[in-house]
Amino acid sequence: GGGGGGGGGGGGGDDDGDGEFGLVPTADSVWDPAEISFNENWRKRDYGSLALSAVAAVCFVGLLTELDLDADAPWHVAFYVTYGLVLVEAFFVPICTHMPLGFLCGIKFIDTDNQDVFEEVRESKPVFYMNIECYHYETRVRHVTSTTTDQDGNTRTTTRSETYEEKVIRHRDRRPKHYQSFLDLSGPGPLLAHRKNGELGIMVLVDREVQLADDETKRDFAEQAASFKAEHRFCDSHCDFSEQVVTPKLKQQVILINRNARPWWLSWPAYVLVTLLLLGYPYRQMIHKQLLSARWRLVQRVSVRPNAFPLEDAYAD
Repeated sequence: GGGGGGGGGGGGGDDDGDGEFGLVPTADSVWDPAEISFNENWRKRDYGSLALSAVAAVCFVGLLTELDLDADAPWHVAFYVTYGLVLVEAFFVPICTHMPLGFLCGIKFIDTDNQDVFEEVRESKPVFYMNIECYHYETRVRHVTSTTTDQDGNTRTTTRSETYEEKVIRHRDRRPKHYQSFLDLSGPGPLLAHRKNGELGIMVLVDREVQLADDETKRDFAEQAASFKAEHRFCDSHCDFSEQVVTPKLKQQVILINRNARPWWLSWPAYVLVTLLLLGYPYRQMIHKQLLSARWRLVQRVSVRPNAFPLEDAYAD
Protein backbone atom coordinates (compact mmCIF):
# COMPACT_ATOMS: atom_id res chain seq x y z
CA GLY A 1 0.00 0.00 0.00
CA GLY A 2 1.09 3.57 -0.52
CA GLY A 3 1.61 6.22 2.13
CA GLY A 4 1.47 9.97 2.29
CA GLY A 5 2.05 12.97 4.49
CA GLY A 6 -0.89 13.54 6.85
CA GLY A 7 -2.56 16.89 7.33
CA GLY A 8 -3.36 18.74 10.53
CA GLY A 9 -1.54 20.95 12.98
CA GLY A 10 -0.24 20.05 16.41
CA GLY A 11 2.61 17.79 17.35
CA GLY A 12 5.86 18.52 19.10
CA GLY A 13 9.31 19.38 17.86
CA ASP A 14 11.87 16.98 16.38
CA ASP A 15 13.31 14.28 18.60
CA ASP A 16 16.61 12.50 18.04
CA GLY A 17 15.24 9.25 19.48
CA ASP A 18 13.79 6.66 17.17
CA GLY A 19 10.80 5.86 19.41
CA GLU A 20 9.29 2.51 20.20
CA PHE A 21 9.41 1.17 16.64
CA GLY A 22 13.00 2.20 15.91
CA LEU A 23 13.99 3.00 12.35
CA VAL A 24 11.26 2.91 9.74
CA PRO A 25 11.57 -0.51 8.08
CA THR A 26 11.98 -1.04 4.39
CA ALA A 27 9.12 -2.78 2.67
CA ASP A 28 11.07 -5.77 1.38
CA SER A 29 13.08 -6.64 4.49
CA VAL A 30 11.63 -5.81 7.93
CA TRP A 31 7.96 -5.20 7.30
CA ASP A 32 6.07 -8.36 6.41
CA PRO A 33 2.40 -7.65 5.63
CA ALA A 34 0.00 -10.19 7.02
CA GLU A 35 -1.02 -12.85 4.56
CA ILE A 36 -4.62 -13.00 3.43
CA SER A 37 -6.28 -15.96 5.09
CA PHE A 38 -8.88 -17.82 3.04
CA ASN A 39 -11.54 -20.27 4.18
CA GLU A 40 -13.43 -22.68 1.97
CA ASN A 41 -16.69 -20.77 2.23
CA TRP A 42 -18.65 -18.44 4.43
CA ARG A 43 -20.33 -20.62 7.06
CA LYS A 44 -22.52 -18.12 8.87
CA ARG A 45 -25.69 -19.57 10.35
CA ASP A 46 -28.68 -17.32 11.03
CA TYR A 47 -30.31 -19.58 13.61
CA GLY A 48 -32.46 -16.72 14.87
CA SER A 49 -33.93 -16.22 11.42
CA LEU A 50 -34.49 -19.96 11.01
CA ALA A 51 -36.31 -20.22 14.35
CA LEU A 52 -38.55 -17.23 13.66
CA SER A 53 -39.39 -18.43 10.16
CA ALA A 54 -40.24 -21.93 11.44
CA VAL A 55 -42.53 -20.59 14.18
CA ALA A 56 -44.22 -18.21 11.74
CA ALA A 57 -44.76 -21.08 9.29
CA VAL A 58 -46.32 -23.25 12.01
CA CYS A 59 -48.59 -20.38 13.03
CA PHE A 60 -49.58 -19.84 9.41
CA VAL A 61 -50.56 -23.50 9.05
CA GLY A 62 -52.54 -23.23 12.26
CA LEU A 63 -54.21 -20.11 10.95
CA LEU A 64 -55.28 -21.92 7.76
CA THR A 65 -56.75 -24.81 9.73
CA GLU A 66 -58.46 -22.58 12.28
CA LEU A 67 -62.21 -22.44 11.70
CA ASP A 68 -62.60 -19.28 13.74
CA LEU A 69 -61.65 -16.44 11.42
CA ASP A 70 -61.83 -13.87 14.18
CA ALA A 71 -58.79 -11.60 13.84
CA ASP A 72 -58.23 -11.88 17.59
CA ALA A 73 -58.06 -15.69 17.52
CA PRO A 74 -54.83 -17.15 19.01
CA TRP A 75 -53.40 -18.38 15.70
CA HIS A 76 -53.99 -14.97 14.11
CA VAL A 77 -52.22 -13.12 16.90
CA ALA A 78 -49.32 -15.59 16.98
CA PHE A 79 -48.85 -15.41 13.22
CA TYR A 80 -48.94 -11.61 13.07
CA VAL A 81 -46.42 -11.31 15.90
CA THR A 82 -43.95 -13.89 14.56
CA TYR A 83 -44.30 -12.72 10.96
CA GLY A 84 -43.62 -9.16 12.08
CA LEU A 85 -40.52 -10.34 13.96
CA VAL A 86 -39.30 -12.13 10.83
CA LEU A 87 -39.55 -8.88 8.84
CA VAL A 88 -37.84 -6.86 11.57
CA GLU A 89 -35.00 -9.39 11.84
CA ALA A 90 -34.57 -9.56 8.08
CA PHE A 91 -34.37 -5.85 7.41
CA PHE A 92 -33.42 -4.01 10.60
CA VAL A 93 -31.81 -6.05 13.40
CA PRO A 94 -27.98 -6.46 13.37
CA ILE A 95 -26.73 -10.02 13.90
CA CYS A 96 -23.08 -10.84 14.60
CA THR A 97 -21.80 -7.30 13.94
CA HIS A 98 -23.51 -6.83 10.59
CA MET A 99 -26.98 -6.61 9.16
CA PRO A 100 -28.57 -9.88 8.04
CA LEU A 101 -29.04 -8.07 4.74
CA GLY A 102 -25.35 -7.14 4.80
CA PHE A 103 -24.52 -9.49 1.96
CA LEU A 104 -26.64 -7.25 -0.28
CA CYS A 105 -25.80 -3.87 1.28
CA GLY A 106 -22.08 -4.64 1.34
CA ILE A 107 -21.64 -6.00 -2.18
CA LYS A 108 -18.95 -4.34 -4.25
CA PHE A 109 -19.42 -5.09 -7.92
CA ILE A 110 -16.17 -4.81 -9.83
CA ASP A 111 -15.28 -5.01 -13.50
CA THR A 112 -12.25 -7.30 -13.45
CA ASP A 113 -11.00 -10.13 -11.23
CA ASN A 114 -7.68 -8.32 -10.70
CA GLN A 115 -9.14 -5.05 -9.40
CA ASP A 116 -7.95 -4.16 -5.87
CA VAL A 117 -10.87 -2.31 -4.28
CA PHE A 118 -8.95 -1.81 -1.01
CA GLU A 119 -6.41 0.60 -2.51
CA GLU A 120 -8.71 3.54 -1.75
CA VAL A 121 -9.06 2.36 1.87
CA ARG A 122 -5.28 2.10 2.29
CA GLU A 123 -4.92 5.72 1.15
CA SER A 124 -7.52 6.97 3.69
CA LYS A 125 -5.93 8.70 6.67
CA PRO A 126 -7.31 7.58 10.06
CA VAL A 127 -9.09 10.22 12.14
CA PHE A 128 -8.68 10.16 15.94
CA TYR A 129 -11.80 11.71 17.44
CA MET A 130 -12.12 13.02 20.98
CA ASN A 131 -15.71 13.18 22.27
CA ILE A 132 -17.07 14.76 25.40
CA GLU A 133 -20.54 15.08 26.87
CA CYS A 134 -21.21 17.48 29.76
CA TYR A 135 -24.36 17.03 31.81
CA HIS A 136 -25.98 17.23 35.22
CA TYR A 137 -28.98 15.72 36.96
CA GLU A 138 -32.07 17.64 37.96
CA THR A 139 -34.63 16.56 40.53
CA ARG A 140 -38.10 16.87 39.13
CA VAL A 141 -41.61 16.15 40.33
CA ARG A 142 -44.25 14.21 38.48
CA HIS A 143 -47.83 13.41 39.35
CA VAL A 144 -48.96 9.79 39.14
CA THR A 145 -52.65 8.97 38.91
CA SER A 146 -53.92 5.49 39.73
CA THR A 147 -57.43 4.06 39.64
CA THR A 148 -58.67 1.14 41.73
CA THR A 149 -61.99 -0.71 41.74
CA ASP A 150 -63.46 -2.32 44.85
CA GLN A 151 -65.64 -5.44 45.08
CA ASP A 152 -68.81 -3.41 44.62
CA GLY A 153 -67.59 -1.94 41.35
CA ASN A 154 -66.85 1.48 42.79
CA THR A 155 -63.79 3.19 41.36
CA ARG A 156 -61.41 5.36 43.26
CA THR A 157 -58.87 7.65 41.71
CA THR A 158 -55.86 8.85 43.64
CA THR A 159 -53.05 11.17 42.66
CA ARG A 160 -49.65 11.25 44.27
CA SER A 161 -46.46 13.16 43.65
CA GLU A 162 -43.03 11.58 43.30
CA THR A 163 -39.55 12.88 42.58
CA TYR A 164 -37.08 11.52 40.08
CA GLU A 165 -33.68 12.36 38.65
CA GLU A 166 -33.40 13.38 35.00
CA LYS A 167 -30.17 13.70 33.04
CA VAL A 168 -29.83 17.10 31.35
CA ILE A 169 -27.13 17.40 28.70
CA ARG A 170 -25.71 20.90 28.47
CA HIS A 171 -22.93 20.50 25.94
CA ARG A 172 -21.42 18.03 23.46
CA ASP A 173 -18.19 18.44 21.52
CA ARG A 174 -16.19 16.37 19.07
CA ARG A 175 -12.71 17.18 17.84
CA PRO A 176 -10.05 15.31 15.87
CA LYS A 177 -6.50 14.93 17.10
CA HIS A 178 -3.86 16.43 14.83
CA TYR A 179 -0.84 14.70 13.37
CA GLN A 180 1.56 15.38 10.52
CA SER A 181 2.54 12.11 8.84
CA PHE A 182 0.72 8.99 7.78
CA LEU A 183 1.92 5.66 6.43
CA ASP A 184 0.04 2.61 5.23
CA LEU A 185 1.69 -0.73 5.96
CA SER A 186 -1.01 -3.03 4.61
CA GLY A 187 -0.49 -5.68 2.02
CA PRO A 188 -2.62 -5.90 -1.13
CA GLY A 189 -6.26 -6.74 -0.62
CA PRO A 190 -7.97 -9.94 -1.74
CA LEU A 191 -8.71 -10.26 -5.46
CA LEU A 192 -11.40 -12.23 -7.23
CA ALA A 193 -8.53 -13.81 -9.13
CA HIS A 194 -7.70 -15.67 -5.88
CA ARG A 195 -10.76 -17.89 -6.33
CA LYS A 196 -9.91 -21.46 -7.21
CA ASN A 197 -13.19 -23.38 -7.24
CA GLY A 198 -15.45 -21.05 -9.19
CA GLU A 199 -17.04 -19.36 -6.15
CA LEU A 200 -19.55 -16.59 -6.79
CA GLY A 201 -17.44 -14.04 -4.92
CA ILE A 202 -15.32 -13.36 -1.86
CA MET A 203 -16.60 -12.27 1.55
CA VAL A 204 -13.80 -10.13 3.01
CA LEU A 205 -13.66 -9.46 6.75
CA VAL A 206 -11.34 -6.56 7.55
CA ASP A 207 -9.23 -6.25 10.69
CA ARG A 208 -7.71 -2.84 11.45
CA GLU A 209 -4.64 -1.81 13.42
CA VAL A 210 -3.60 1.82 13.85
CA GLN A 211 -0.15 2.45 15.34
CA LEU A 212 1.38 5.53 16.96
CA ALA A 213 4.84 5.62 15.41
CA ASP A 214 6.95 6.86 18.36
CA ASP A 215 6.94 8.03 21.95
CA GLU A 216 6.68 11.65 20.89
CA THR A 217 3.41 10.93 19.10
CA LYS A 218 2.06 9.11 22.14
CA ARG A 219 2.93 12.05 24.40
CA ASP A 220 1.45 14.58 21.99
CA PHE A 221 -1.80 12.62 21.65
CA ALA A 222 -2.06 12.36 25.44
CA GLU A 223 -1.49 16.13 25.74
CA GLN A 224 -4.19 16.84 23.16
CA ALA A 225 -6.63 14.69 25.12
CA ALA A 226 -5.69 16.37 28.42
CA SER A 227 -6.11 19.83 26.87
CA PHE A 228 -9.48 18.89 25.44
CA LYS A 229 -10.67 17.62 28.84
CA ALA A 230 -9.36 20.73 30.64
CA GLU A 231 -11.19 22.98 28.20
CA HIS A 232 -14.50 21.41 29.26
CA ARG A 233 -13.66 20.77 32.90
CA PHE A 234 -16.05 23.37 34.31
CA CYS A 235 -18.73 23.02 31.66
CA ASP A 236 -21.00 21.06 34.00
CA SER A 237 -20.95 18.81 37.05
CA HIS A 238 -20.36 15.65 34.99
CA CYS A 239 -18.28 15.14 31.86
CA ASP A 240 -17.91 11.86 29.98
CA PHE A 241 -14.88 11.61 27.69
CA SER A 242 -14.32 9.03 24.97
CA GLU A 243 -12.10 8.47 21.96
CA GLN A 244 -12.59 6.64 18.69
CA VAL A 245 -10.53 6.00 15.58
CA VAL A 246 -12.29 6.24 12.23
CA THR A 247 -10.84 5.24 8.88
CA PRO A 248 -12.94 6.82 6.12
CA LYS A 249 -14.31 4.48 3.47
CA LEU A 250 -13.52 1.44 5.61
CA LYS A 251 -16.15 -1.29 5.88
CA GLN A 252 -15.57 -4.23 8.17
CA GLN A 253 -17.26 -6.53 5.69
CA VAL A 254 -17.15 -6.34 1.90
CA ILE A 255 -18.34 -8.82 -0.71
CA LEU A 256 -16.51 -8.82 -4.03
CA ILE A 257 -18.48 -10.00 -7.04
CA ASN A 258 -17.68 -9.59 -10.71
CA ARG A 259 -20.29 -7.36 -12.30
CA ASN A 260 -20.40 -9.55 -15.40
CA ALA A 261 -21.05 -12.72 -13.38
CA ARG A 262 -23.89 -11.46 -11.20
CA PRO A 263 -26.80 -13.94 -11.10
CA TRP A 264 -30.30 -12.64 -11.62
CA TRP A 265 -31.46 -13.79 -8.19
CA LEU A 266 -28.85 -11.73 -6.32
CA SER A 267 -30.98 -8.60 -5.97
CA TRP A 268 -33.14 -6.68 -3.53
CA PRO A 269 -36.47 -7.71 -5.13
CA ALA A 270 -35.49 -11.38 -4.88
CA TYR A 271 -34.50 -11.02 -1.23
CA VAL A 272 -37.71 -9.19 -0.33
CA LEU A 273 -39.80 -11.84 -2.11
CA VAL A 274 -38.17 -14.83 -0.41
CA THR A 275 -38.37 -13.08 2.97
CA LEU A 276 -42.11 -12.49 2.57
CA LEU A 277 -42.47 -16.18 1.70
CA LEU A 278 -40.53 -17.14 4.88
CA LEU A 279 -37.64 -18.50 2.80
CA GLY A 280 -35.04 -15.95 3.87
CA TYR A 281 -32.88 -18.48 5.74
CA PRO A 282 -32.32 -20.93 2.86
CA TYR A 283 -31.79 -17.98 0.52
CA ARG A 284 -29.02 -16.62 2.72
CA GLN A 285 -27.38 -20.00 3.09
CA MET A 286 -27.46 -20.52 -0.68
CA ILE A 287 -25.51 -17.27 -1.11
CA HIS A 288 -23.14 -17.89 1.80
CA LYS A 289 -22.13 -21.30 0.49
CA GLN A 290 -21.09 -19.77 -2.81
CA LEU A 291 -18.75 -17.22 -1.23
CA LEU A 292 -15.09 -17.72 -0.47
CA SER A 293 -14.29 -16.23 2.95
CA ALA A 294 -11.16 -14.12 3.41
CA ARG A 295 -9.68 -12.06 6.23
CA TRP A 296 -7.52 -9.03 5.43
CA ARG A 297 -5.60 -6.76 7.81
CA LEU A 298 -5.40 -2.98 7.42
CA VAL A 299 -2.34 -1.56 9.21
CA GLN A 300 -1.73 2.20 9.43
CA ARG A 301 0.88 4.26 11.27
CA VAL A 302 0.79 7.96 12.20
CA SER A 303 3.26 10.45 13.65
CA VAL A 304 3.18 14.06 14.80
CA ARG A 305 6.55 14.61 13.11
CA PRO A 306 6.51 16.18 9.66
CA ASN A 307 7.91 13.81 7.02
CA ALA A 308 8.34 11.10 9.64
CA PHE A 309 8.41 8.32 7.07
CA PRO A 310 11.16 9.12 4.55
CA LEU A 311 11.02 5.60 3.15
CA GLU A 312 7.31 5.67 2.49
CA ASP A 313 7.83 5.47 -1.27
CA ALA A 314 9.21 1.99 -0.69
CA TYR A 315 5.66 0.90 0.10
CA ALA A 316 4.21 2.19 -3.14
CA ASP A 317 2.89 -0.39 -5.54
